[in-house]
Amino acid sequence: MGKRLFLTVGMIAVMLMVVSLTTARESSAGTGVAQQWGNDAVTIVGEWQYSTVYANGIELSPGNTSAAGAYWSFDIDPLPRTYYLSITVNSSDDSWFGDGADLYVKNVYSSEWDFIMRLGRGSNVSSAALTPMDYIDVTGNVMVYLYADVMDDADVNYIKLTWGYDDYAPVNPWWYASDPSPGNYTSDDIIQVQWFGAHDDQNAIGGYSILWTVNSVDLPDETVDTTASYIISPPLADGIWYLHVRTVDFVGNWNDTSFDMGPFKIDKTAPTLTVLGPVDESVSKDCNVTVSWQGTDNGSAVDHYEVSVDGGAWQSLGLEDSIDLTNLTDAYHTVVIRSYDGTGNMATATVNFAVDDEEDDTGEGGDGTDLAGLGLAVIVLLIAVFAVIGLSMWMLRRRERTGPDE
Repeated sequence: MGKRLFLTVGMIAVMLMVVSLTTARESSAGTGVAQQWGNDAVTIVGEWQYSTVYANGIELSPGNTSAAGAYWSFDIDPLPRTYYLSITVNSSDDSWFGDGADLYVKNVYSSEWDFIMRLGRGSNVSSAALTPMDYIDVTGNVMVYLYADVMDDADVNYIKLTWGYDDYAPVNPWWYASDPSPGNYTSDDIIQVQWFGAHDDQNAIGGYSILWTVNSVDLPDETVDTTASYIISPPLADGIWYLHVRTVDFVGNWNDTSFDMGPFKIDKTAPTLTVLGPVDESVSKDCNVTVSWQGTDNGSAVDHYEVSVDGGAWQSLGLEDSIDLTNLTDAYHTVVIRSYDGTGNMATATVNFAVDDEEDDTGEGGDGTDLAGLGLAVIVLLIAVFAVIGLSMWMLRRRERTGPDE
């Protein structure tokens, strides 16, 4: 009983509302009236309302195309700008829990309907951008068709179309997150950035213009590069980069400035490394040798050096640019130096040299032999040998001159 009474009262309320609205099927607001729409002052050009829509099988005229749909047409005075279109559909049927109504628009020549939105139960508001040239007719006016497809036995009390224009720019983003993070050098040349905070109090954000430059402040052009609020950069060259994002709203108003993000510091190039001494393939007469080098890096700077002697373990030297090698054996030696920059890029340099230590500080050879004494003994021995040979030859010649009897 209670449910039947509730439905009866509801039907009576709907009928009363329809009767009250039928007398105002079409109305037009004044031209050039500044009204408050959202938080922006927007110029309303015109307004149209149809107040007898109902539901499936019930009046959807004029232009009824099916039991669930109807279409209407409007002449809109053209303006040299993109229109802001607002469509409101109202329903007072609390039992409507379905999809509701689909709304479409098209121009006078098109055979295709452009889907605007799907409406649910109750009052619904949406917006769309209408470019005048897309809807111009032979009379110089903009001809727009509106199509409402009402579903699920919905009760729709009226459809209202309001058009005007919005000359207010949207708000740019004001903070962001990125990978890698800004400020520190990285060897990753692809940057992922997501930004937040862009909004337009009048209508929706239409997209963003994107610009990567080495300038901390720059302004992208008025070309929409993405409608998403994130971007993955192309591979960027070594250097310091900034991302500039400029916002446009749904009807084509561009912000005059950009949101500048960065710096993103990229260094994927190894340092330069040069051995200063000793000269490669040289011979040292000293068993103590100093190896020195010079390293530079134009990006993240040199972080540290490592050295390996004759294939031995690597020694980390910090930023020391030389190493003293002592008591080297008489042999061929190889020293390898590695230079690392702040992002892990590495450069390698090698120097080869020989040690032929004739005399160390103790007067002993590299193998502990007394070379000075050995040299003197050899000289004395040679003198003795030559003396014996000379004496023998002299005695032989003397004997030949004097004869055997003497």
